[in-house]
Amino acid sequence: MDEASFENERNRLGGLLLLKGPDNQSSGKEPYYKKLQTYTGSTYLAQTLVPDFYKANCAMGDFIGSSGLQFAPAPQFTRETLEQRSELLYAITRKIWAI
Repeated sequence: MDEASFENERNRLGGLLLLKGPDNQSSGKEPYYKKLQTYTGSTYLAQTLVPDFYKANCAMGDFIGSSGLQFAPAPQFTRETLEQRSELLYAITRKIWAI
């Protein structure tokens, strides 16, 4: 994703992610591949972006199966990733508020 596209799309729902404590500010300007390292020790939602999170994580596999939510790792931040993540967060919101 080029810089102009990134700036236009970064505030979409799928591009928003809150981290614990000062992690949000400290990782703000890092390239995405470095942010993934921060996400590993952060919130559960942030961890779902990290490919290794799914390795031998039976509980998450069971949750995906029972909820029907399309969680998936995002090793790169692309327009497709942003779209998929936006759809996932919308689906989570619908489940929470039973829309």
